[in-house]
Amino acid sequence: MKDCFVKDISHFDPHDFSANDGEGLYRSHSHKYAEIVVITDGEGYYTSEKNQNIHVSSGSILIVPPHLYHGFVCVKAWKGMSIHLKPQNIPHYCNYQINQLYKHDANKIIATKFDQNDLRKILHSVHQMEDELSMRKTDKFCYDILRNALELILLLIIRHAKQADQEISHPNDEESIFREVLQKIHLNFNTSLKVSELSSHYYLSESTFRKKFKEHTGYSPKQYLTNLRLDEAKRLLRQTKKTIEFISTEVGFSSSSRFHDQFTKRVGATPFEWRMQDRDHMKK
Repeated sequence: MKDCFVKDISHFDPHDFSANDGEGLYRSHSHKYAEIVVITDGEGYYTSEKNQNIHVSSGSILIVPPHLYHGFVCVKAWKGMSIHLKPQNIPHYCNYQINQLYKHDANKIIATKFDQNDLRKILHSVHQMEDELSMRKTDKFCYDILRNALELILLLIIRHAKQADQEISHPNDEESIFREVLQKIHLNFNTSLKVSELSSHYYLSESTFRKKFKEHTGYSPKQYLTNLRLDEAKRLLRQTKKTIEFISTEVGFSSSSRFHDQFTKRVGATPFEWRMQDRDHMKK
């Protein structure tokens, strides 16, 4: 699928090592793609240039950022799969989820462990993605199904990572409040979010909320929301065949004319012109 955010999904069953029973060491390497690794059987260790040495076994899930040198040693023949993602094409909310995981260090392997119940959910989502990628002819729902499957995988990873995190923030801490605000905005950017509702939920006046929001993000709430909508619109224009009118509604603009005006003002081209220019650029 052209410009899909999933490059490929590969299975290892096990790697073809020279040692007996699939055991062995894989040389350190890096790639420009983000990688999600799911271990379904066996045992081993993942290492990275950040001095990580992570024990993995059935149920282990890892996220490897792009360009990070990493390797692994398999001590008991393992099975699993790797999902390679194109960083520049990852849907905005999935990007937000990944950034939440990397809030402390943006260049390390994130690892967590799932029980069999949640592992089944992960595998079901991966198989959904594989089914969509294997279709000879894609339809307008393909992108959304892939995005929803990736969102579920990342949400489960975040939930387990938070459960394992020993650094629990105080619920009234300002930083944690605005982390929650940003998550709410990223999750509901395409709805009619109102500053008054957000501020009242956290017992803040609108003026205080706007001031604090700009301190944390560098943007007013309205600017931040518009930027999110336009970024997602650009991804949909690039990666799908959905009509411009449909995209304007899907990303949360109240009218296609407002979408057209905001897009042109920020990008310097109309949505149609930008889509054509982007396609011409991809052909070169």
